[in-house]
Amino acid sequence: MVKPSNNLQNTCSDLVRGPIMAFYTSVVQIARYSIVTPRSTPIARALHTSTRCYLGTSGTSSCDQTALPVLDMAPFLDPGAPKEARLHEAQKLDSTCREVGFFYIKNHGINPTLSNGIRDVAREFFEMPEKHKELIQMQGGTGRGYQQIGRNITQGKSDWHEAIDFFADVDAIRVQQILATFSDLPPEDLAVHRAIIATPTQFPSQPHRMKEAVEEYVEAMLATGHAVMRMIALGMNLQETIFADTILKDPFWGMRLIGYPELPVGASQAHSTDVGISCGEHCDYGCLTIVNQDNVPGTLQVKRADGSWINADVVDGCFVVNIGDMLSRMTGGVYQSTPHRVVNHGGKYRVSVPFFFEPDYNAVITPIDGGDPADGICYGTHLAGKITNNFTF
Repeated sequence: MVKPSNNLQNTCSDLVRGPIMAFYTSVVQIARYSIVTPRSTPIARALHTSTRCYLGTSGTSSCDQTALPVLDMAPFLDPGAPKEARLHEAQKLDSTCREVGFFYIKNHGINPTLSNGIRDVAREFFEMPEKHKELIQMQGGTGRGYQQIGRNITQGKSDWHEAIDFFADVDAIRVQQILATFSDLPPEDLAVHRAIIATPTQFPSQPHRMKEAVEEYVEAMLATGHAVMRMIALGMNLQETIFADTILKDPFWGMRLIGYPELPVGASQAHSTDVGISCGEHCDYGCLTIVNQDNVPGTLQVKRADGSWINADVVDGCFVVNIGDMLSRMTGGVYQSTPHRVVNHGGKYRVSVPFFFEPDYNAVITPIDGGDPADGICYGTHLAGKITNNFTF
């Protein structure tokens, strides 16, 4: 099942002996292409009972969808909400995660002043001179700081956006606890993990309110992420707090403030060059991504099963949410981490703030209600491989 992070002494290092890059290659193959959930347990059988379908798939009318589903968070934020209302939304989310992997959430309790404000402060930063932005330039291997346009790499191509990347700050005692679970790794691999978890967050001197805005926004997003995971647990017929009690005791969250200039004419067809689109096709690699975006229609696009794309445009009062590789792994691939991309031909600069609600850094992820821990994925190793491959320094 889900391996509790406080029982992980040496478990991560047992899983990842050898170079991180070699292990990362095998992890991606397992996580995206060859996951099989044992069907011998009640939960595993239940997960396999319904037909999987995707946006726009031909078939029965119940599976043929033309828009992303909208989930109501209100019953999971109100302690007095009827149990029936909670169960209704949880079952709806369970169906959504099997069929789509992308959805909207409404009645999430986030003040629009907060969600608009974090985009405003990001925009203010991106409008500053390049020399000011470079003062918090991302340093090799840390995954934190500013990257100019083209520094983020997806499928070998440079993405047409700039960004500031943040991760959870980890105190010195917790750093040592986490590193102890990787104690058998070679020094060079241990140094990769240390750089990711022990490097402090970089904030610019201007806008002066960025640090406060980021910290307030993160606090709200953590509460939202836990609420969505409670909904997911109930939809799986599990105890609602199972994830918070195990792999999400100390989420190693991430967040990006991203600025997307309009793409140059013809950029989306430039497949033969080293330059890609605004952000190339990819799946996210944690549990949940909660997206707060400017209203520039047609930019965030979700891939259908037939290879075509549907837009995940702004819906008033809602966030877009998608599930990542770790949640897909927990369900043996029954829940889908759906490919998506960003293509900005919208005629203006677009700001987006994705928040990545992720497992504990040293959590080991195995299929729910079955699976050998030795076959699990250590989230920190999965993340380290992504950071090493996704940026140029």
